[in-house]
Amino acid sequence: MKRILKEQVDAMNAFENFCSENSEIWSSTTAFGIALTALRLKIKSIYSTESRQEENNKGVTHTKAEKKAELANSTVAVSNAMQAYALSINDQVLFNQMGVTYSKIYYLKNETAISAAELVLEKVQSFPAEELEPFGITDAVKDTLASVIENYKSVAPSTRNVIVERMVLTSNLDKLVKEGNVIMRKNLLKQGRQFKAAYPDFYAGMVANAKVINKNTHAKMRLTVRDESTKQPLAGVLIEISETPLQGMTDMQGKCTITNVGEGKHEVVLKKTNYAVYTIEDVDFKRGKAVNVTVFMQSVVTEQPLVPVRQNEEEQI
Repeated sequence: MKRILKEQVDAMNAFENFCSENSEIWSSTTAFGIALTALRLKIKSIYSTESRQEENNKGVTHTKAEKKAELANSTVAVSNAMQAYALSINDQVLFNQMGVTYSKIYYLKNETAISAAELVLEKVQSFPAEELEPFGITDAVKDTLASVIENYKSVAPSTRNVIVERMVLTSNLDKLVKEGNVIMRKNLLKQGRQFKAAYPDFYAGMVANAKVINKNTHAKMRLTVRDESTKQPLAGVLIEISETPLQGMTDMQGKCTITNVGEGKHEVVLKKTNYAVYTIEDVDFKRGKAVNVTVFMQSVVTEQPLVPVRQNEEEQI
């Protein structure tokens, strides 16, 4: 299940659990009870569909991968032996035809991979058995390759069905989550207003539990640093976030991004040789959000007065 859908389902679960724990408040309200039952059904349907989706992803797809690996291994083993035979009879055309590699079989589309394997099988069956036996190509080897090809053929169409079913299940999940949201937000929360005056804590709890919680618990900061006078980008500016080990340095475009910043307010300090230290106070980092800041740093380079250098007196000999 996609993260964004899971977060919405988590909100439905939290909402349903909260309402169930406070059933004494709404138990005499038939319409509310019916709507809550409908929400429970949606949640169960969502988890049932998700379970089928996981089985779909892990089941036949894995079987296909295993059988395709078996197809590649068997085909390459026979084709290598056939290349050795081709060299012995000085048949360059056959040698080139048998130039099959594992990756060529494994990563080809189903039909193409099967065709490549069948070509190898066709070739070994077209030569006298006694000529191929010295190269390890016996009837048993031929039968094994034929069996492997048939096994893969049987699972390849199933994989297409898996893909179609996966699309249907994904679409159903989207629909079920949307329907659950409608029940929770446009029905139950709307009905819940009737409890607001007599049971304000219950209503507030309903609203709070219906909120979708973004699982992204970190924030990031993007900075652009320029020279205050020239307005040109400043590279090599050290950026530190107070009370954390996080720091970064601007690139040639004067840009720097610092990620995984915890939620809350932090002081951000910018340092560069020959520039005044620049401090940004109380930067408010919120989870899942990015803070974008452009800073102009002031140069503190001043011309140093020339100091005459005294020449050492020559030593008397």
